[in-house]
Amino acid sequence: MENEFEHKMKKQKQFLTFFFIVFVIACFFFYRAFSAQSKKINMLEQIVYQDVYSRIDLTKTSFQDIPKGFEIAIKNVDVHLTGIKIKGEVLNTQSVDYENLNLTIEIGQTNKDFTINKLKAGYAAEFEIYIPDIPVSQTKTAMITYNNGVIKFYR
Repeated sequence: MENEFEHKMKKQKQFLTFFFIVFVIACFFFYRAFSAQSKKINMLEQIVYQDVYSRIDLTKTSFQDIPKGFEIAIKNVDVHLTGIKIKGEVLNTQSVDYENLNLTIEIGQTNKDFTINKLKAGYAAEFEIYIPDIPVSQTKTAMITYNNGVIKFYR
């Protein structure tokens, strides 16, 4: 009787061990499949997102890429009245000159358009923007959007 009982227990242990191994392998494959899909989705979101918008670090003073062939450098961010004043430069990395270059900066829920009248190819132009009602605590990053500009061609 004990032999039959021990035999059944041994078979159950083997089954449970087999089931556990299959379960672990299946979980591993599902994790890898999900992880690969997740990475692809994140890459696609990043490509689409960065084509239209670019997040910049307002604490960096070096030039940072923004879409459409421009770079931006933030010189300083100061408290001013009820908001902040941002001083910086926009660099035209393209081989064409721009006039009336219109950009939008977004910090939190606040947007502010600004225009650079002339920006020659390979040169930088300074800007200064006042954004009211922004707490300094929200001034770590910003979104910069290229809206439009007139490309100047020479004959």
